Amino acid sequence: MKRHDTATPALLRRINAGAVLDSLRSVGELSVSELVARTDLSRPTVDAAVADLVRLGVAAEANGVAEATSRPRRGRPARRYRFRADAGHLLGIDIAEETVQVVVANLSGALVAERSRPVGVDVSRRRRLQVVRAAARAALAQAEVRPAELAAVVAGSPGTVDAATGRISFCTAIPEWSGLDLAAVLRAAFDCPVLVENDANLAAIGESWRGIARGCRDVVFFLLGTRTGAGLLADGRLLRGHDGGAGELGFLDLWEESRTTRGDLARTSADVVAELLGAGGRRPSLASLRRPEDRESLSWGVETRPLIDGALAGDENARAGLERFVASAGYALVSMSLLLSPELFVIGGGTAADDVLVDPLRRIVSRLLEGKAATPPRVEASTLGTRAVVLGAVRHGLDYVEPRLLDRFDGTRAYDEVRAGAANGGDAPPPR
Repeated sequence: MKRHDTATPALLRRINAGAVLDSLRSVGELSVSELVARTDLSRPTVDAAVADLVRLGVAAEANGVAEATSRPRRGRPARRYRFRADAGHLLGIDIAEETVQVVVANLSGALVAERSRPVGVDVSRRRRLQVVRAAARAALAQAEVRPAELAAVVAGSPGTVDAATGRISFCTAIPEWSGLDLAAVLRAAFDCPVLVENDANLAAIGESWRGIARGCRDVVFFLLGTRTGAGLLADGRLLRGHDGGAGELGFLDLWEESRTTRGDLARTSADVVAELLGAGGRRPSLASLRRPEDRESLSWGVETRPLIDGALAGDENARAGLERFVASAGYALVSMSLLLSPELFVIGGGTAADDVLVDPLRRIVSRLLEGKAATPPRVEASTLGTRAVVLGAVRHGLDYVEPRLLDRFDGTRAYDEVRAGAANGGDAPPPR
């Protein structure tokens, strides 16, 4: 038999307060009468809920005009209330190979400060973390927010991230990063909840919140450029895989290796076939399409702007490199399209989001999926650019904080006071 929580008066008051808070947060400023109409709660119940929200510090009386009526009203103007977006703040961090970007946002998601610091590609873990802390302090100082006022910190990092613990399980893009308990490091600096997520995952969240992917439920954010990865949203939810490794593009290296005589995939395949047949050589039987020394690792990232500029200037080597890059990226997009059937691919990551590359990728996906997919996905450039990750961090933090705004809820006093007043003057139906 399924067990349900008992609908106690305290639980009902918290539910009612949550409904009022949701209305204030979505609209911004409302009178009690407007809240009654939007929530379908009784006026005494809304009065009690508003009193609780004001006591908790997440709502305040607004200095606005009285609610509009069809004719002038006598007496005291109707009170209006607003959600206190400044009741708490979020810190969003994007840790990349060459930069650290930090933003401070209020509880409405509006950015109130932003700082960026360069960092050397090959610096030690200790030095990189020093840059992270310095950029965070600078952003908090700009926003005039104390660390104690933070509701949550959300950090995005390359690599395979265990979102449950905040540990970087595996990372090849940043030196000494594998095995780092990033959440513990940040909790030591900021005494608040800390969430750590893969950077491409946060970029996917950011684009679906404020970017080109708004309104889309099935999205792949394809991070191309100096770092490469994919963030996957399936039916509006992050697809992480059992160990957080979904979206890592190591299979691109296997594909590249399969086109060389000394590639692991080619050699392993030849070995397995020899065992299956019980005869034959254990070396690839076909010549490679490319020389092993020409092999590049797309999953480690490629500087695309020099390739584009060189190819436009007539450099044949740059042209060949650009062709290999487009072929590898197109292969990844087509493979993910057939596996995941997304509605939209968002191409981001700096120079790779240039329309010079987005249009060829759009065309290669359309051509290679012809006859293989009923509706090829759209391929669009990111509209958030380098801020996709930090904006995704803010949205991810809001998703964590918003359901917890009422965790300190104890509505007994406010409800009893309002109900007692209503009893002296008339109707006071129970909470709905």
